[in-house]
Amino acid sequence: MEIQFLYWNINNKPPSFISEIKKIAANIDVLLLVENTEIADSLIEQELGLYKIKYKTSFDETQYTPKFYSRFQNDELECIGVATSKRLVFTSLKLQNSDELLIGGIHFPSKLNYDDLSQSEIARGYVQEIEEVETIRNNTKTLIFGDFNMNPFEPGMIELSAFNATLSEVEAKKICKQFHYKKYNYFYNPMWSFMGDRNYLSGERKQPGSYYYSKSPYWNVYDKVIMRPKVIDIFDFSSIKIIDSLGSEKLVNGDFTIKKDSYSDHLPLSFKIKL
Repeated sequence: MEIQFLYWNINNKPPSFISEIKKIAANIDVLLLVENTEIADSLIEQELGLYKIKYKTSFDETQYTPKFYSRFQNDELECIGVATSKRLVFTSLKLQNSDELLIGGIHFPSKLNYDDLSQSEIARGYVQEIEEVETIRNNTKTLIFGDFNMNPFEPGMIELSAFNATLSEVEAKKICKQFHYKKYNYFYNPMWSFMGDRNYLSGERKQPGSYYYSKSPYWNVYDKVIMRPKVIDIFDFSSIKIIDSLGSEKLVNGDFTIKKDSYSDHLPLSFKIKL
C-alpha cells in the first residue's frame, strides 16, 4: 500500500489559500501544515476531505505548532504526543497487517532568533523527546518531516548528540555511532541530494532548494524528511519532490528564485512510503 505525504509551511496565508493547496493535494493521505493560523480545520475537511488529527490533551496551539490532517480514521493515525515546545507533534500510523510507523511533524526554531550553537542545543532536546517516544512505544520505525530551519550540513543536523542525520544509507543502517563509550542513533537524511542546481544524471539545471534567503548560501534545504534506518526499506526515494509549481502556476522565477508575490516563502515537499 502506498501512502502519499504532503508538507507545506504556508506562512499564515488566508482561508482563500485552500484553493492553492487543493491543486497539489488531490491524492494526499497525510497533510502536514506549518504556520497555519487562518485556515479552519473544517474548511480543510470540506475542501480536501482530510480530517485534523486530534491531540491527546488540549492545549493552546501557536503558529509554530505543526498540524496533521489525514484520510485515515482516528484509530489508524492518532496523535501520541506533543513536545514541550509545541513545535514537534508525534503521531502513530497503524494500518491493518502492517507494523506501527511513528511520524513526527516539526517546525524547528528559526535562524532569525537562534545561532548555530543554540539550534544544536535545541536539536539535542528534540532528539531526547523523540527517543522518549520511541522507548515508550518500543519502536524505532520513525520518520520526521517538516521545517527544520537548518541545512543538511549544519551542526544541529549532523552532530552525534543532535539529529545525527547522515547522508549515507550504508552508514545509517549501522543503526548507531559509538563515540566515547556512548551510542548515538542515526537518522538517514536523503535531502542532501536536493542541494545544488544541477541534476547529476542529466546535467540539467534543477530547483536548488526549498527556501530562498538573500544571504549565502541563498538557497537552503530547510524543508525535509529524515528517517530512522528501519524506515529506509519502505520509503520511496524516487517520490521525494520539492514542488515548484501548482499545475501551470510556477512558484519560482526562471532563475530559480522564489517569486516576490509567491504563495509562501517555503516550497512544498511531497513523498511516499510503501507499507
